[in-house]
Amino acid sequence: MGILGGGALILTAILTRRGQMIFLPYGVLIVAVAFYLRSRRITSFGRRFAAVLVAIMVATLIFFYYLVAIANPARLHDPVWNKVWPLAIFFLIGSVISAIVAKVTPARAGSSA
Repeated sequence: MGILGGGALILTAILTRRGQMIFLPYGVLIVAVAFYLRSRRITSFGRRFAAVLVAIMVATLIFFYYLVAIANPARLHDPVWNKVWPLAIFFLIGSVISAIVAKVTPARAGSSA
């Protein structure tokens, strides 16, 4: 799902110049992962958390690669720190979102994992 999310982020960046539209693919990705987690009845909080975080970070890394290497190749010559800190901040944001989604998507009582 993260790969599809990354593709959706890239398409959004190509098709629109309205910055706030980038939240739409992230929202769809998070809802899709939440539905997947409910359908698979994953009981472990850690596994649900990791699934959401991996999907968000894979989508973000694909989009970040597109932004740095394709859309703005001059940024390749920036210091490494200028590429790492946005990803670190997004990792923290993704962790908070993942914890929320993992908390609200537990398997129903009486269901097996």
